Amino acid sequence: MKSASSFFSVLISIGCVVWAAHPISEGLMVELGLSKSVLVNMSFILFMDSYGVLFIWVVSMISLCVMSFSLFYLNDSYDYGRYCFLVKVFIAFMFLLVLVPTLLGVMLGWDGLGLVSFLLVTFYQDKKSLGSGLMTFFSNRVGDALILISLFLLSNQMGFSLKELAGTTVAGLSSFLLVLGCMTKSAQFPFSAWLPMAMAAPTPVSALVHSSTLVTAGCFLLFRFNNVLDCSDYMFLSFVSSLTALYAAIYGVFEWDLKKLVALSTMGQMGVVMLGISVGASASSFFHLVSHAMYKSLLFLCVGVIISTGGGVQDMRHIGNLQDKSPALMSLLLISLLSFLGFPFLSAFYSKDLILELFLMSSFGSVVIVMTVLSLILNVFCSGRLLFCFYNSGEVGALMVDGSMVESVLWPCSALALGSLFGGVVIQSLICDLGVGVWMPSSFRVLFSLGLIVGVPLLLGIYSVTGSFDVVHKSEGWIYPFLESGWFLGALSGSFIGTFTLLLADRVEADLEEGWIEWGVGPIGFWDKFSKGAKAVLQAQADSMGVLMLKSSLLVASWFYFLKYLS
Repeated sequence: MKSASSFFSVLISIGCVVWAAHPISEGLMVELGLSKSVLVNMSFILFMDSYGVLFIWVVSMISLCVMSFSLFYLNDSYDYGRYCFLVKVFIAFMFLLVLVPTLLGVMLGWDGLGLVSFLLVTFYQDKKSLGSGLMTFFSNRVGDALILISLFLLSNQMGFSLKELAGTTVAGLSSFLLVLGCMTKSAQFPFSAWLPMAMAAPTPVSALVHSSTLVTAGCFLLFRFNNVLDCSDYMFLSFVSSLTALYAAIYGVFEWDLKKLVALSTMGQMGVVMLGISVGASASSFFHLVSHAMYKSLLFLCVGVIISTGGGVQDMRHIGNLQDKSPALMSLLLISLLSFLGFPFLSAFYSKDLILELFLMSSFGSVVIVMTVLSLILNVFCSGRLLFCFYNSGEVGALMVDGSMVESVLWPCSALALGSLFGGVVIQSLICDLGVGVWMPSSFRVLFSLGLIVGVPLLLGIYSVTGSFDVVHKSEGWIYPFLESGWFLGALSGSFIGTFTLLLADRVEADLEEGWIEWGVGPIGFWDKFSKGAKAVLQAQADSMGVLMLKSSLLVASWFYFLKYLS
């Protein structure tokens, strides 16, 4: 069964590569008939263009590597069958979101991703996983509600087919809600608190979720709908995406948890993708989305090997001497981190550099540029700190990773490493021929080198002065807790969502369940009205004959007067 599924995934991947290598400008619409009768005619429509097929190929390839890695990571799990089922359903919903060209398919795929992600985050079924899963679920439900309202408004104006939206700009509420909904799924500020908390899921799930599925769904949907956005939405998106990249970089400086640090790098890269969409470079943004999927899944799998063979410890201050214990693993980590930084001729270099060049040539303000450049500098600092901890073999390197178990996961990591090394040049030259030439002053190009020019000396200077990488000492008032906790965004988001949900539930219970339903049309209300009617009848029967005659006379007189008035 497992070998058949793996073989089927390989066939899908090869077929998608062949398809994407011969792009069709208009795409191909495939209609699958489900039932044909006089009363019901049901069909299932798939739309396959170069972008959709390439993205499906990336998801299939990463899914194959993740499932192979799961045999090593979850080999002792008592519920491995449930894990495999949830991952396959999760991938199916992602396929539905990408390939179905109707708003109904988008809604089903979008909602399905949010629901299954909750089940995957709570896979370990403990208190921490449940809290993280609820935070992830409720945050995504906010985005689901915004997307549903936006798609309803779009369908009310232009129908349910995505082809009807081509070349159409929808200003106002619908496009703004679409942007907000995509921001929640891609963990853009201020909807960022759920992403580090989702690290409670197994590491293979994190590799899939943070590389090519849940987190990228918002960016991919915004890429599909970028032609319907208004100019004001682009300006808003550019500010939010640059702020998200800066927020993730600052948060990463004070984070020592290995998985959370990698998750924060995902948040920052989704900010770069959103930044590309905001400047109109949608093809370059998609290019970076694919490149990011390669090296980020590789980075998560390498982190999974370290955690699994290192006793489950995720604090990177207790991991070291990797270059001696496992040179192959250290090489794979180095490839993924250099690609993340946009090192020349690696996969992310072609896409990330192009997005930043187009961004600097746009008309956005200096505040957005400063936030973007600062995020680049801090990304270099975080990556250098991570590499230093892996190389360190001193006192903090007491826990060493046993390299004897690494060989069983080398082939999936090696496949992703090839994508991180050569994926950028292959996609640019064969599949997504961007054909974009950018001219800019040399002073602008120096800004891209500031990450290395400032980040590396900053890293070495802090370590030489303090002997560690703690930028702010823990005893300095509220600054360290504020920065270490991610600007208290998790507590604020959790408190806001929990308080709002409880207040809404109390109001519904008081006004609807215990109010109108119970006292209006429910048993208590019916009994109250019946009792009042019975009392009125008893009161009428208890009156004297004279009072009854007077009431009857007044009733008859009123009736005759009413008839005379009508005539």
